[in-house]
Amino acid sequence: MGPEPDGSTLWRVDRESLLTDLAALIERDPCNISLRFHYANVLAELGRTDEAIAAYWDLLTRDPSHRGSLNNLGVLLYSANRWQAARTCFAEAVSIYPEDPVGHLNLGNVLRESGDLHAALEQYVKCLALDADNRQAHRGLAMVFDELGDETKAWFHRDAGFKGAAIQFLPYYGRGPGVPLLVLSTAGRGNTPLGPLLNTQIFRTSVAVVEYVEQAHSLSPYQLIVNGISDADGSQDALMTAEDLLRGMALPVINRPDQVGRTGRAAVARILAGIPGVITPRISPIARDEITRNKTQAIVEKYRLDFPLLLRTPGFHTGRHFLRIDDESRLKEGALSLPGEYLLAIQYLDTRETDGYFRKYRVMMIDGILYPYHLALSRHWKVHYFTSDMASRSDHRKEEARFLDDMAGSLGERVMNILHRISTLLNLDYAGIDFGINAKGDLVLFEANATMVVNPPETGEKWDYKRQAFAQISSAFERMLINRAGEA
Repeated sequence: MGPEPDGSTLWRVDRESLLTDLAALIERDPCNISLRFHYANVLAELGRTDEAIAAYWDLLTRDPSHRGSLNNLGVLLYSANRWQAARTCFAEAVSIYPEDPVGHLNLGNVLRESGDLHAALEQYVKCLALDADNRQAHRGLAMVFDELGDETKAWFHRDAGFKGAAIQFLPYYGRGPGVPLLVLSTAGRGNTPLGPLLNTQIFRTSVAVVEYVEQAHSLSPYQLIVNGISDADGSQDALMTAEDLLRGMALPVINRPDQVGRTGRAAVARILAGIPGVITPRISPIARDEITRNKTQAIVEKYRLDFPLLLRTPGFHTGRHFLRIDDESRLKEGALSLPGEYLLAIQYLDTRETDGYFRKYRVMMIDGILYPYHLALSRHWKVHYFTSDMASRSDHRKEEARFLDDMAGSLGERVMNILHRISTLLNLDYAGIDFGINAKGDLVLFEANATMVVNPPETGEKWDYKRQAFAQISSAFERMLINRAGEA
């Protein structure tokens, strides 16, 4: 006899059986919207996202005003980073059901993620007008005001969103107790979204917002703790709070807060500059008021600034609050346009290649092993995958596929040795490295820390070449968590 199936296997068999039954019922009664909605929901639970999206779309062709499908489809699209399509779904839901607070909340979330902060604020306010105690809307407003630089309002809404509700329980679809897992997060900026890597059929996951956890003993009924607070520049206070909560606890911890706290951009650039073959930018933290209130020439001389340079507010990612200042006459104007008390003035390293493209490689480090995640090509210096030319250029996707299929062959032995050295020096359980390669074959560091997000590829055949790389990263992360939990 073989081994008995585990709880997650039994659960999946049950849900697959339910799908079969629902499909048979739908075949007999194809106009039954309720059956079709149930069918799409089960597909979503099983993680069969592409099929679930197709099922919701099919339902909406039959009933364009179906509230549950509009919102659920929008959530799936939003989770897949298809923000424009999600926005369309949520906007339609709000248009048809203006008295439903959930629609306004969902639309606010996608507007915020898209950078349309004032429109997001409007939707959150509408949600609260309909549901004054909606904690998610308060949390959304906290993030909006944080980005707008209004810390007083941000903390007001954080308190309304998290006080008395510091721990959130995520959906669990396995059988039996599962692996009790706790993710530490901050109410402010600086969390890495780990949801795409957490198997909901294995891990019974709770998320604790450290600023609002009242007693450390409330963290005890777990087998493993994952610190999701990842930005050492924007979340130092939260990292110290997390370290205090963990003091004296014997549980294994992924990405200990004190280790993450050493990975600020300037600190990492200094540490890794000592590795032969690594080019790191010179980074100067400067008080924003010092730039805006003093003569530009004095600032340039004091900090030995060269132009062009990059100016960014620490703690933000995906290109937000991040500028290139081409000459010193634009320095003060740039500083005035950015939020935050401190800014980072970063030496500009031009990595554009002879074909006119900037290339940004991302390699993930999980439990000491390197995994390729993506390669983005762009003609703009600010290279981000979602704004790059990858979707429209099949030749770029072929180049990325070669990197994903054979990282060592694509990068070469020298760069691979450098990446291993960086991984050893960072000493994090989960982190990533963003970098380019110059004409001399040196690794040009963009950043290396635990903030790196790993999302599943978008739907569509043209992205199939990326699925194995994501699966390898997801499996490695899952194995690491299971192994560490087993140690407990």
